Amino acid sequence: MVSAEVKTACAGNTQSSVVLSPDHVLMTLEHFAPNLGGSKSVQSSVVFSGYVVETGSTVSAVRAGERTLVFGKPSSFQQHPEATQDMILVPSERVHAIPKTLSNLAACSYAGALVTATMILSAKLHMTFLPSSRRPLQGRDIPQPQGARIAIVGGETDLAAALIQLLRRTNHDIRIVVTATMGSQIDLFQRVCHLVSLGASFGIDGALPDLLDHAEGLKDEAGIEVIINTTDKPIRADLLGCLKGPKKTVECQVLDRDPALLDSLVGDAAYRESFYALLAESAEIFARYIEPPDRCVPEEDKNVLR
Repeated sequence: MVSAEVKTACAGNTQSSVVLSPDHVLMTLEHFAPNLGGSKSVQSSVVFSGYVVETGSTVSAVRAGERTLVFGKPSSFQQHPEATQDMILVPSERVHAIPKTLSNLAACSYAGALVTATMILSAKLHMTFLPSSRRPLQGRDIPQPQGARIAIVGGETDLAAALIQLLRRTNHDIRIVVTATMGSQIDLFQRVCHLVSLGASFGIDGALPDLLDHAEGLKDEAGIEVIINTTDKPIRADLLGCLKGPKKTVECQVLDRDPALLDSLVGDAAYRESFYALLAESAEIFARYIEPPDRCVPEEDKNVLR
């Protein structure tokens, strides 16, 4: 929780006593995204976010009061001895402005998911996301692949969305099937549309009892080679039955941590810029509203929507 003194400083009503290097930013620590497989403490975080309190004399990219995030652990940066533990000094090149359509918490969570997804691809699928990866094909423009076929369970999670973004850039010919479970058909429709815009081949309601009867892409002869489970629930037996070829499952909740890989990712400027670009792209996509078809709208809600 940010102290009253920090909030006042952010508002510009007081002069901070901190002596800043010209290229540094003093910011608050408000939220953090823990590394999957580690503890939920700030020491295991991969991203943190907060507000700019003060900037050095040469910093122009961000201003006092602006919402920002940083890829890395707070402990990797100098904490000013006169401030609280919620205030951190960060080099300006490590600070990114949070997209306007995302809250501090949402931005931190999704940015952390991008870092975690990159580690999952490397450790479990031996696939490498490179910052130089070109923009992916999307939706109907995606060719029918002859290569890998992957199903992602838990399309409602940030991690699933991040995996889709990275997979599409890692292999343009991959087929990505995603199941999602949402509270309403309208929410499910929006989520699936967003996931397809991020790079999924198609998505379906993961709560359907007759899932395979509605997902032609899951029951064809090619089947699915890999299932990635981003939830804490077991993979459905009928979905497991679609596995063919290498038959690999990845349980994201039980992954081993790789501190060296994490440090190399967040310590590389090219990776940080790529993650931030992906965050900005996802923010723009998630902000879109797609008019749902009538079948998604309960009768009692149709008059309200109209």
